[in-house]
Amino acid sequence: MVQKPTPISSVRSRADNWTLRQLSEEALANVLSPYSRSRWFTYFVVFLGMVFVATRGVEWESLQLQLSELGAQGRNVVLVESAIDGAPATIDRLSCEALTTVLGVERAGGVSDATSQDFVQFGKSVQVYSSSTTLFPLLSRANILLGRSLLDLPPGEGSVLLGDGWSATALVSDMQPDGIPTNTAVLGAFSVEEEQLTACLVVLDPYQRAEEAMPQLLSQLKVRNHPVAASPAIRDLVNPVDQYLARFSRSFPIGIGLILGSVMALSIRSRSSEIATYRLSGTGRSSASVLLFFEALCLTGLFWLSGSGAALLILGFNLALLTILSELLVVAGVAVFISNGAAYLVLRRSPIALAKDR
Repeated sequence: MVQKPTPISSVRSRADNWTLRQLSEEALANVLSPYSRSRWFTYFVVFLGMVFVATRGVEWESLQLQLSELGAQGRNVVLVESAIDGAPATIDRLSCEALTTVLGVERAGGVSDATSQDFVQFGKSVQVYSSSTTLFPLLSRANILLGRSLLDLPPGEGSVLLGDGWSATALVSDMQPDGIPTNTAVLGAFSVEEEQLTACLVVLDPYQRAEEAMPQLLSQLKVRNHPVAASPAIRDLVNPVDQYLARFSRSFPIGIGLILGSVMALSIRSRSSEIATYRLSGTGRSSASVLLFFEALCLTGLFWLSGSGAALLILGFNLALLTILSELLVVAGVAVFISNGAAYLVLRRSPIALAKDR
């Protein structure tokens, strides 16, 4: 009786009666075993996934920092007022506050003309404004807000406002961007009788383009007496979101997929003798092809899992997470495609020819 060649330790000698479950288990053993010849490549794939996400995280945090700095300068603030100097328009307050329901709008509302009042802890002639609760959500929790620059306390912290013979409980407001003049003022809510405004302030989502949003904002307002115009507190010379979307590194997923796939292809090519052992042990070409496909799925799956874990750790749940997860899938897809092409070319050769590659 002729003895079959003895395969390497991870290979079970059998006729070609592999099931998909057995092939998947064999692929996992080949990829994850600490004794596997390709274990260092497995470690490299995991490391590559984490490094890729780390670079994406740096880019995302850089964009957030840029948007935060520009936002503090009033990039997201749009002022709607009369288009004619010296001729105030009349804007319906409810229509202004209703802009908060428009996609891309974070806050909207009116701010009254400033008056001044003396306070014990802040001195004389402190500016006082009335405003909409839709523009200052903290006004729904307290009747009075104190500008963030008046007190060195965190936003939302309670304090006591002392006037001439009276006192009131107040909350510290968030720091407002340029274009909303309340950081050094005392702020109260509009009374129900305040139905008309001369100006409407809108704070946009930082990813929203003000020029694109302004026509829709104007169309939603109910205006009388004179036409109104919208203008941002500052205008972008270069939109940082457009820069981020047009960056060269946006094409990196395909490039990394090509690199990872090429390395996987070289790994398959270097395992010719191991593949020959499978084939000479009775494994058919189709089963060997499925085995190599499962190995590619395992490797790219490890890449995706390591990258996904790093993304959750670095970025948490935000807009960038879904983009990065989809980019990881692109890398994995390209790598599997190239790896399958290499496997097809290797498996076209006879087992004897593969064995001679030892």
